Amino acid sequence: MKALKELYAYFIYFRRKLGAGIYLLMLFYFAGSYFNGFGISLLLPLLSVGSGGFQGEQFESLARFFAFIGAAPSFTNLLILFSVVFLAKGIFQFLQDWYRVSLATQFAANLQKNLAEDYSRLNFHYYSKTKSGFFTNIFTNEANNVVSGLYGYINAFGAGLNSVVLFAFALTINPYVTVAALVGGGVIFGLSTPLRDRLTQLSKGISQANGSLVHHFIQFIVGFKYLKSIEGYFRYVDRIENELQEARALQFRHALNKAFVNAVYEPATVIFLCAVIYLQVVKGGHTVTEIAVPLLLLNRFLTSFFAFQRYWHDFSGAIGSIHTLESAMESMAKNREHTNGRGVGELRRGIELKNLSFRYDDRQILNKINLFIPKNKCVAIVGESGAGKTTLLNVLSGLLPAHEAGSVLYDDLPYSELDKLELRAKFGYITQEAVLFDTTVGNNISLWKESSPRPSARLTEAARMAHCLEFVSNFPEGFDRVVGDRGTALSGGQRQRLMIAREIYRNPEILIFDEATSSLDSESEEFIQQTTRSFLGNKTMVIVAHRVSSLRFCDYIYVLKDGAVAEQGTWAELLEDGKDTYFAKIHRAQQVK
Repeated sequence: MKALKELYAYFIYFRRKLGAGIYLLMLFYFAGSYFNGFGISLLLPLLSVGSGGFQGEQFESLARFFAFIGAAPSFTNLLILFSVVFLAKGIFQFLQDWYRVSLATQFAANLQKNLAEDYSRLNFHYYSKTKSGFFTNIFTNEANNVVSGLYGYINAFGAGLNSVVLFAFALTINPYVTVAALVGGGVIFGLSTPLRDRLTQLSKGISQANGSLVHHFIQFIVGFKYLKSIEGYFRYVDRIENELQEARALQFRHALNKAFVNAVYEPATVIFLCAVIYLQVVKGGHTVTEIAVPLLLLNRFLTSFFAFQRYWHDFSGAIGSIHTLESAMESMAKNREHTNGRGVGELRRGIELKNLSFRYDDRQILNKINLFIPKNKCVAIVGESGAGKTTLLNVLSGLLPAHEAGSVLYDDLPYSELDKLELRAKFGYITQEAVLFDTTVGNNISLWKESSPRPSARLTEAARMAHCLEFVSNFPEGFDRVVGDRGTALSGGQRQRLMIAREIYRNPEILIFDEATSSLDSESEEFIQQTTRSFLGNKTMVIVAHRVSSLRFCDYIYVLKDGAVAEQGTWAELLEDGKDTYFAKIHRAQQVK
């Protein structure tokens, strides 16, 4: 009963995922099973009669069928019917295989698409608290395991349905032998229940272990250069060795349980059939010919029955992934960002933060921040590490909500009332670590918006303004040059200029530069400074910089300390003679002249 409940429960699960198409698939399976059983049953009259025809009560329904279609009940017509039935079986066998693959591949595509959409709609707070390995494991291992589980479930359902149909045909021919086979199969199925439960538990353990391992390997890949340079990767491998061994042990036990199940089924089938033959021939006085067709049906029945158990064990190996995936999707749904709101028009006055406070778990990050960013002005934010600059930018760009205290206003309209997608479209974000994709220079600038093989005037102008043409023109492929994973084929300065070109191409109203030049050489920094200065008076800009030398041209400067605005003013005001400001101390330390 437990297995039937699980079979039904997961049928409902896949019904939700696949839609009504699963019913058509089951119809194909039933039709194929029916013609299979009917075809085997026709062997009985074929073996019982000669070419002159067949008679007897057991063949009365078959005789009526031939009378209905207007054909003589001859041996030749019986052979023709036998051939047609198995031809029909072959057709439905093809249809079920074709439609099964069609449903499964569509299911896989929809699953990955839904995961990507759920991931893209996450609120930033939940994303920042969740390990990257968790998402990677969900998108790869768990999603693939669930797709494999679908194949296992469909195969199990088809084998189970085939068993039921063959059992029904066998029951009409020899009920005693058939009932005995059912009892024997039921006993074996019952004895294998602990193995199925064990496989399910091992599957859940493997899912958890894989998630942890993926997280560690992502850190290993990201930190490869540093670990390689100090010969530290051996220590990192030693660190995860215990988890590797634990995952291996779980996988080994899972494979061992499956191997045991697969090894037992065929011998059990043969032993059982030998017992039936012995009882029917030696004890019952029947000839082998008399029980040949029932035995063939029973053999097919038991083969399908044990195939059902084998496929179900395979499916049990994916149950852990199904639960992990559903739990992850439920968690992502609960943490989905609500983006709907009022439309966001062109910025007219500016953006203002009023008494803004922000707490991350138990840490107070921002404390009663008040600042104003006027339209088409350049505002700088300065502060030591941990002062709250990054959090402030995340709130400013709408990634984090002002949920504790205070408000963020866009032309006197609270962020909380605005459509978040439209709001973020107003921003361009240039970070310290350039975000590039493993595609061409042109695609990295336009984000795949241009399909023409020749770069548009808009794309070329964006590259020129960001001083990208200086190096792009040296590539034989030009804008078709592939930049490599995270832009590894480019220098640091080239990557940063390419990212600025992307924001120029997008043409947002507000530009945020978050430590955009902190790790660049002097030449690259000067290129970016030239680009930034060209926006003065035309763009609203927010600049966070470690080197205060890059802030001379800013209209206003805010200095953060311990999450609060400690100082504010123009460059001249903050460096006014006689003032011992925190900004002045940074100025002197960096020996700005």
